[in-house]
Order: sequence, then structure tokens, then C-alpha cells
Amino acid sequence: MKKFLLTGILSAACAASMMAQTDVTYKIVNPSFENGTEGWTVDGLVPQTNSSFTKKAGKTYMEKWTGKGGSVGSASIKQSLTNLPKGNYRLTVAAQNIQQDQSAEQTGAVVFGKNTKTNTTVTKAADYTVDFTITVPALASTIGFTATNASGNWICVDNFRLTYLSTTADDVTALAATAKTQLDKKLNDENRNALTTAIDNAEKAVSDEAADLTGVMMILQDTYIAAQANTKAYSTLSALANSATLLQGKKMSAAADKELADAGVRFEAHIYPFGPHGMAMANGTGLGPKDAHVAHWFTQATEWLDIYGFGGEKA
Repeated sequence: MKKFLLTGILSAACAASMMAQTDVTYKIVNPSFENGTEGWTVDGLVPQTNSSFTKKAGKTYMEKWTGKGGSVGSASIKQSLTNLPKGNYRLTVAAQNIQQDQSAEQTGAVVFGKNTKTNTTVTKAADYTVDFTITVPALASTIGFTATNASGNWICVDNFRLTYLSTTADDVTALAATAKTQLDKKLNDENRNALTTAIDNAEKAVSDEAADLTGVMMILQDTYIAAQANTKAYSTLSALANSATLLQGKKMSAAADKELADAGVRFEAHIYPFGPHGMAMANGTGLGPKDAHVAHWFTQATEWLDIYGFGGEKA
């Protein structure tokens, strides 16, 4: 009996761990409007700092109000979220759509996740939830609150929260494989080490029945996105550096050409239209990059030496 009971407890613990949820509210900019409307697209709602809305969090909430018996009509507030990893999410929002001094439920207001079609109707002051699924992380998901011809005279919204409910081992494995390709690109040590650790943890979690897949998946996604940004920044900086080097090289070469010509020295000059610093032979040997066009410089140099008798074959 004790053995069966222990087995049951362990099984329940493992199941609970596999269903572990991760708070990812940090993905929402200014979720409780403590910085006004920063991060949000707002139409018709205004910040309010009184305590009349009983579900508010912090100092500020958003509202639209008109006199009792009237209707606020339409208003909205929304924000686009990008790069959420694959899986299931739950958006929780404090909101209301009421007619003051009336108990009848009002119509026309919803909270929504992913898009306006994925929504939950808002009536009395309460926390409302809407679940949605992300299948393509690169696509933006729009969350928010909207009123369309709302019948209440007072609508409010505050305290957006986002929970990562679940993902699959297959999706974690797929993202880890994609993230590995980023390690072959230019990265600084901080981003490379963080991404390597995230990949290792994700691969271990897949084979561990007690692992929190949502937690490791979100960290892996964040470090992968950060690594991509680091690679892009490196490419931009490298292009700027190459342009600066080329420009400086042209100026220096032009100055040297003039000095040689003024001194009556025979010379030949070639300015290539592209190429980074330190190309060496430009044929892929050593540390220098390979470029078939620039690699011609060596042949041209030896030909010039031969023409003027420095090659050992002509006097």
C-alpha cells in the first residue's frame, strides 16, 4: 500500500512539474500603466489615478467614462508582442464595463490575446482571462482591451499579466537545433556563452520528465533573439569599419601616388572597390578572407616587378 501511495505521489509530482507555468509578463511593456501609455496604442481611453476602479494595480489605470445612463461607445488599447516561443499562453487582465448604479451586465467590451477574435467578454470589475496558442514565433501577437459600441457608462482596464502555460519537447528540441546554427556566426563572448548554456539546459530538460519546459524554452528564445541581434550589430559595425578603412585607404593611396609622381618614381596603383582590412593574399590561406578578384593583386605585383627588371628575368 505504501509503495503504491509513494508511486502515486511521485507520478503526480512529475505531472505537476511538466505542467509548470512561467510568468512572462516582462514581455509586455508597461503592463500596469505606471509609465502612462508607453508601449501601447490607445484610442479613447485616458490614464486615471483615483481608486474608484477596485481592480486597479499600482497608481494608474486606463478608463473612459460618461454620465450615468449614457454609453461610452468605442475605445481600445493594444500592444503587439513578438518572438514569443511556440506554446500555449494565458492573458489575464483587470477590466470592467459597467453601468453605474445598475446590476445588469453590459455588452460591447472584451479583452483579447493574439488577435481581437480570441477574446473574453468584459462586464463587472474582475480579472478576465483569455488563452491563445503561438505557432509562428516571428509573427506579432496583439493583446489588449477593446470596446465597440459598449453599453456601459464606465469602462476600465489595468494590470495585464501573461503566463506561458505549456510547450512540447519537440518544440524545445527544434528551437535548440535552430539556435545552434547561431553559434557558427559572429558573437561576442557574453552572448555566445549565454546561448550555449541555454541550448545545453534545453537539451537536458527534454530528457528530464520533471523539467520545466516553459522556463527553459523562454530563456532559450530570449538568448537566441539576443544572439541574433548581436550578430546583426557586428555585421553593421563591420560594414561601417570596412567602409571607413576603404575610404582612408583611398586617401592614403592617393597621397602616396602624388608623392611618388612628384618624385619621378615609376609606380602602378590599384584601388579595389571592396574588401576588409587584413586580406593578405586573399586566397583563403592564413587568417585572411578569400576573394578571387582581390587575389589578383599578387599576380599584378609580380608582373610589375618583372616589367621593371626586379623579377630576376629582365634587366
